[in-house]
Formats: sequence, structure tokens, C-alpha cells
Amino acid sequence: MVEFKQNSCSDVPSFRALCIVRSLVAGAIALTGYLAWAAIRGGAVLGCGASSNCDQVLKSKWGYWFGIPVSLIALVVYGTFLVGTFWLGGNVPPRKKRFAWNVLIVCAFVAFGAALWFVGLQLAVLHRICPLCLAAHACGLSAAAMLIWQAPHGNPPQQSSPNKSIVNVNWRWTRNHFLVAAAALTVLGFGQSLDRRQTQLAKRVPTGIAAEPRPKPDWQIQILDGQFQLKLGEVPLVGRTDAKHVIVCLLDYTCFACRVMHGQLLEAQATYANDLAIVILPTPLDLSCNPAVKQTYPAHVNACEFARIGLAVWRAEPTAFGRFGDFVLAPESPPPLRETRRFAAQLVGEQSLEQRLHDPWIEDLIKTGTAIYQQNLTKLGNESMPQLIIGTNVTFGAFRQIDRLYGLLADHLGLKQKP
Repeated sequence: MVEFKQNSCSDVPSFRALCIVRSLVAGAIALTGYLAWAAIRGGAVLGCGASSNCDQVLKSKWGYWFGIPVSLIALVVYGTFLVGTFWLGGNVPPRKKRFAWNVLIVCAFVAFGAALWFVGLQLAVLHRICPLCLAAHACGLSAAAMLIWQAPHGNPPQQSSPNKSIVNVNWRWTRNHFLVAAAALTVLGFGQSLDRRQTQLAKRVPTGIAAEPRPKPDWQIQILDGQFQLKLGEVPLVGRTDAKHVIVCLLDYTCFACRVMHGQLLEAQATYANDLAIVILPTPLDLSCNPAVKQTYPAHVNACEFARIGLAVWRAEPTAFGRFGDFVLAPESPPPLRETRRFAAQLVGEQSLEQRLHDPWIEDLIKTGTAIYQQNLTKLGNESMPQLIIGTNVTFGAFRQIDRLYGLLADHLGLKQKP
């Protein structure tokens, strides 16, 4: 049983615990507030670069509840939690104090359960970690555990008792608190699972891709108002060089969303066959070869080397480029660099691969891809990957449903799905 005699910190252990709880909740509020602000603003989170693990966690459907950022909901819970702790002082009437305990224990159970839920999602479902999210959950879980432990559980004092000011939380009510929290978490998980928010952003540009009226083997396309020119016979291509329509994809072999887009593009190209060709421009999110990147995040270390190996494969044997892409992009995460190089050598031969890796064309094409990336970042203010240029439309990120990709191809290129 805990009796609060004043509403300030003192040497009484329970009050020290209360001060710690408030500090932890304040920390959770600061972190979730920042995450909510970033989600509403649509910008990047500190330490979470484009297509990094934490970026994928925050932009997944598990980061939203019926379109509302879950960090915003967490902010409300933690705010209620913090305010409620100031109603536990000795000068607060017992009725208000009892109400505060009821609200606080429900909030504590919600915070405790939410921490376990979201950490479990990151580890078991997304296989990616968001450090800021974990820090917020750690604060919330610690505060919740401490508050539940400090709660004055027991039977209420008798009316004749001299300690009428002591407020006890009956264990039967604690069970009800748990059930209310469990119901709230069930509604949260249900809303998250039903989220249908788009995972890609589409923006228009004055001139995306301009091409000659009739396709021919040495067809050249101009990108972004003619700033960049590419001859289809001299760049990695999925499809025929004389296809009726061409789109351009900027991707990073170490990017998770790029792996999703890779499968979608292959399916779309197979659907339209000779009517569609896709230029693949490896654009590493690695500062060592992409000056537009502010920081190289762990997921993208060696992204430049993956790009060089892929381009060397295409340069040595264009028909092997597709198999290389499947090898690197089909798994959930890229194979080790050494294993990737060994596979590339099997495709084109060790000597040929080594020779092509020193081809200046590789660095030139990487510079072209990163320059387009820089232009899109400067003009459109978005650094997400992959980037897909379809006519006068640039999309950032992969599509949750491939139907959205088919819709863009129909709207901008007039391509229709064959029955």
C-alpha cells in the first residue's frame, strides 16, 4: 500500500519512482512527438535515410492505423499518462486520485502491450528495426512496469478507518483495466492490418522522358527536359531496344523497396512484352559514389560495389544481366558481396568480369543515375527509392499493389492490360 502525502519529489522511495516514471514518459512523448511530426510532414527521420531499415518500418502499414500515424496515437496515450501522474498527490481528493489510478493503469497496460506488439512486428514480420521506435517503446514499457508495480493494490480502507485518504486499487478492477487495454490493442492491430495507404508518391515533372517519334535499334531517349540522354543499346534494359514505350527506373541493389519494385517491373514488362522496355539505372544510396546522399546507412554499405558488379555483368554479357538482378534482388536481403561477385564471375567469367570492372563506362553511368537522383531531390524534394520515370510522372517508392503501376502505364503511355 502506498500513501502519497505531497505532490512533489522527496526522499520517499515511491516518490522517487514517480519522478522516474514522469521522466520516462516525458522521454517517450519527445520521441513519439518527433516521429508524429515527421509522419505528418512527410519528411525523413533523423538517422533514417531513404529506404533504410527504419524508414521501411515507419512507412509500412504497421506504422498507421486507418491512415493515422500510430505515433500520433501513442502521443495521446503518453500525454494522458503524464498528466495523470500529477493527480496522485496527497492534496488531491481521494475520488480524483482513484480516477487517476484507473486511467493510469489502463494507459500503463496499453503502453506495455504496445511495446511488445511493435517490437514483435519489427522482429518477426518486418525483419527491420527502427532505433527511435525502440527507444520510445523502452521508455514507455519501463514507465508502465514501474507504475503498475507501484500501484497501491489492495482492498479499499473501511469507512471507519483513520486512513480514509489512502487510495487502493482493487485487484478485480486491475483485471478490468487489463481487459480494456487488451481491447484497445486489438482495435489497434485490426486497424493496422486493414491499412491501404499508398506506399509510393507520384509527382509530375514538366518533361520526364522524351523520345524520337519511331523506335529503332539505336533509339535515344532524353530525360528531364533533355538534361540526360541515353541510347537504349548502351544501357541496361529489360525488354527490346525498339519497344514502343520506355520507362526509366533508378534502383539500389541494397534497397528493400527496390526489391519489391524489381518483381513488379518484371511482371509489367512480361505483360506488355514488345510494347514496353525498362531502363535500369543502378543508383547507390552510398556516399562513396553518390554525392547526393548525406550519410551511408548500414543497409546501404557496399551499394556502390553491388552497382559496379551488376553493370560489369551487363557490359560483359547483357543477356546475363537479368539473372544477376534476380540473384541479388529476389531474396529479402542482398547476398554477401563476396558471394555476389562469385556468382557474377560464374555468369560472365572471372577474367571478363575483372576487365569490365575497370571500364570507365561503369562510373559514368553511375554518375548519370546519381545526377538524375540529385535533380529529383532538388526539384521534387524527395529522396525515396526506387524512382520510376513514366512519361511526365516520377514515382518514389514501390507499389503496394501492382494495379497502381498498371494504372500509371495506362494513364501516361496508353498501355492497356491484355485480356
